[in-house]
Amino acid sequence: VARGDRALVRGQVQPRRAGRLVVLERHTAHGWRAVVRTRSGHKGAFRLSWRPSGAGKLRIVTGGDAVAAGTSRSAGRVSVIRFRGALASRYDDYGGPLACSNGTLGYSQLGVANKSLPCGTKVTIRYHGRTVVAPVIDRGPYVGNREFDLTGATARALGFNGVGTIQVAY
Repeated sequence: VARGDRALVRGQVQPRRAGRLVVLERHTAHGWRAVVRTRSGHKGAFRLSWRPSGAGKLRIVTGGDAVAAGTSRSAGRVSVIRFRGALASRYDDYGGPLACSNGTLGYSQLGVANKSLPCGTKVTIRYHGRTVVAPVIDRGPYVGNREFDLTGATARALGFNGVGTIQVAY
């Protein structure tokens, strides 16, 4: 989850009944702490939404009632990523050599060029609500104050054309 964005956990309690208490908890250094709570709706469905303040393990705890005992189940993990703005451009030099391998740039190859990140570094890129994870496969850009060159496939996946500001995390 990007820092400041909302995370969503949804599911269904068993037995499928409305009105059951559902609590999302995150594990901290001081034990399990409630993050958000709700009541199950039609057929036991629930939806929990919150803005995570940090990473950690999650679990769902349901309250017991006359029909069913309370339960506790793992809900996975949450990670919070901090993005920053970076000026980027698109490059489509298909067939050209790549600095990080013996290969050449292909039409469907996801990747970025960067002057300083180690080859193979995974870069998470956001642009207009779309997100792509692409490795550093080349060096550059060598024009203007740009920090990244996006391969044609990466740019197409993001809906990015030309030159602009992207959000990156690595």
